[in-house]
Amino acid sequence: MCPAGRAVVHSYVGDFIGLCDEWRLLWESLQADGIRPRGEPREHYETSPEEVNDPSEHVTRLVWPLEPKEE
Repeated sequence: MCPAGRAVVHSYVGDFIGLCDEWRLLWESLQADGIRPRGEPREHYETSPEEVNDPSEHVTRLVWPLEPKEE
């Protein structure tokens, strides 16, 4: 369970082997925009190998909690 709050959410479509690079790109984008992650990032698998045979069509949602927005 993830507590309510701000998060960056990104959908990745492709083979699971590419997830490492996708996380790195997400981290670099956050840093470039001055956005600070907070907490543990999560992967939510929208498809499974049992449902989708072609690895290039796997869908994974990347969720990274963020620091509360400063007012």
